[in-house]
Amino acid sequence: MAPTERLVLLALAEWADAGDRTCWRTAAELAGRIGISEEGLRKSIRKLASFGIDPRLPVAFKSDGSPVFAYRGRATTFKLPYLTAAVAPGKAGTAVPPFSSSTPCG
Repeated sequence: MAPTERLVLLALAEWADAGDRTCWRTAAELAGRIGISEEGLRKSIRKLASFGIDPRLPVAFKSDGSPVFAYRGRATTFKLPYLTAAVAPGKAGTAVPPFSSSTPCG
């Protein structure tokens, strides 16, 4: 995973609710937070999706069944996926447990 994709997930994590790991942000807010263009953000999210960790939640579906993630000028709903630690081939490793905290993020 490239640094930009990591930054996308990190920015979402900063905004996400600690309880359900969701947040609502516009592309402009998210792109501005990590210092890339909105097109760069879209590319990074597509790359995350190709890894199987798309953080967007669909708000509707088109007639052909493809998901709609946001409407123009509206925030996208994001939900951070649970991720496990990367392990080098042939090395034993452990999964990283889900984040839990008794204090909410701010």
